[in-house]
Amino acid sequence: GGGVDLVCATDIRFCTDDAFFVIKETELGITADV
Repeated sequence: GGGVDLVCATDIRFCTDDAFFVIKETELGITADV
């Protein structure tokens, strides 16, 4: 979602061990706004 776009724009990323990121556009066969 929009959160992945924001995360991809950063230089350093912090998250927990059980965090996951999903780009739903890939399931639809379209290009994400990254």
